[in-house]
Amino acid sequence: MLHYYLQLLSILLFICSPMTKGDSSGGDGGNVGMPGGRVPQDVNKEDIKELATKGLAKINHQSNSAHHFGLAKIEKAESQVVSGVLYTLTLRQVNSDNLAECNKYTGDLDNTEIYTVEYWLQPWRNFEQVTITKGQKEE
Repeated sequence: MLHYYLQLLSILLFICSPMTKGDSSGGDGGNVGMPGGRVPQDVNKEDIKELATKGLAKINHQSNSAHHFGLAKIEKAESQVVSGVLYTLTLRQVNSDNLAECNKYTGDLDNTEIYTVEYWLQPWRNFEQVTITKGQKEE
C-alpha cells in the first residue's frame, strides 16, 4: 500500500513541476521554455535577416514618403509557435533622403527609428501575414 502512495506522489510531483529553461543541445542554443511561449532567436541567422529585409521593403512601400529606410540593426528577434510560427522582430532603421545613404549606416542612433515587425507564417497553407508597428512592442 505504501508503494502505491509513493508512486502516486512521484507522478503528481512530475506533473506539477514547473517548466524551466533547460540546457539542451538543440539547434536553438538550449532555449527551452513553455510550449507556445516566445523563444529568443539569433539576430545573425540568415532567415531572420531575410525577414528583416522583407519588413524593411514593406515599411518603405507603406510609408509613401520621399525618405527611404535602411536597416541599421536587428535589435531583437523572437519566435512563437501559434498555428504556424509567429516571428517578432524589433528593427532599428535609418532614415535618409536617398537610398545610397541608407546603406552607409555609421552607428549614429540620432537618425534612427524603431519598428516592430511581426510575421505569422503557415507554410502548409502558403500563408504569410505581416504586421508593422512603429515603436517597440510592449511585452
